[in-house]
Amino acid sequence: MTTHVMVSFTERSAAGLLAGGPRRDLLEVAAAIGAVVDYAPDVGKAHGWRQRLLGGHVRQAWGLARRVQRADSVLADGEHTGIPLLLFLALRRRKPVRVVIIGHLVSRPWKRVALAFSTRLGIPGVLVLHSVEQQRRVVGSLGPRWTIALVPYQVDTEFWTGNSEARNKARPLVVAAGSEHRDYETLALAAEGLDADVVVAAGSHWARTRASIRSVPPNMRFLDETLDFAALRALYRSAAVVAVPLNDVPNQSGVTTILEAMSCGRPVVLTATVGQRECVTGPIITADGEPGTSVLMDRGPHMLGGASTVPCWTGLYVPPGDASAMRKAIRMLLADRRMASAMGELGSAVAAEAFSIERFVATMAALLESAPLPAEAKERRPAVA
Repeated sequence: MTTHVMVSFTERSAAGLLAGGPRRDLLEVAAAIGAVVDYAPDVGKAHGWRQRLLGGHVRQAWGLARRVQRADSVLADGEHTGIPLLLFLALRRRKPVRVVIIGHLVSRPWKRVALAFSTRLGIPGVLVLHSVEQQRRVVGSLGPRWTIALVPYQVDTEFWTGNSEARNKARPLVVAAGSEHRDYETLALAAEGLDADVVVAAGSHWARTRASIRSVPPNMRFLDETLDFAALRALYRSAAVVAVPLNDVPNQSGVTTILEAMSCGRPVVLTATVGQRECVTGPIITADGEPGTSVLMDRGPHMLGGASTVPCWTGLYVPPGDASAMRKAIRMLLADRRMASAMGELGSAVAAEAFSIERFVATMAALLESAPLPAEAKERRPAVA
């Protein structure tokens, strides 16, 4: 029996990502169970019009489908490779022991149709989700031999560590990072009149689109260069607050930045989107009212069973698109350093308890080896209506 782990980066790029940076989750899984890593093909090495037309992810799935044997198991790091893999395995009449697919945004109509079809081709498997909202939207769509496992996302808490750099700054700094589904227009409006500098690292390793806003206030600036991981960590450490302004999307967008900031011990202000419920516990701050505490029990790691259900504030939420509320939430943390520090310390503890890469590796290894799962990873009904 061989276990194959499909990753969406090339072997060459993996070396660059690992140099002085955090551990890579799926490479850690592969190392823990002795799996074979299936790297993405180098786009520059595609020969012929068929290979170029198919694209790297489809070619990767086709190549692996040709090598998989009946006693094997496969872990795919996204639906972009997992769905084609299931189709190609059925086409070649290969039925491995199980296929585990990590889903990110599986609620799109065409993906639900594709999953409904591909998971009914006779291959058993597990769809791993990090978002209760994604589970709610896709539950019931999978074939009878498939289950859903809710697994907390991960962060390398040994790399993303904090210190006291922010306390030594004369003027407080608000940091934002990434650009996927980011609402920097709202952050720019919130920055107006804020007694702090706002720095946006929109060219991080996790960005897929360039952020663009109509006007930038004088206290806000974008970093055009892509920061390496050490530089991004230093930026988090220099922050009094990390802001994660999001468009109201149904998946766990922003999760990487949120967990990195929490692991570094920084308080987080983020948008209360429909899909981002699993990382931060805290109230929703509105522009004209007191913090609303009703959100405490339907947002936070306890949604995945990943941490204590005792509510503790690790950050503040604001309504989508509400610049005034975001400004108020940031000001609350800047004005009350004791509260901000307590949130940061609690956030770091929660990151280590619920979202460590070690916990993630153990859970994924159990899924692949059909060992007993931790209680929080077992399929259960959606926690959010």
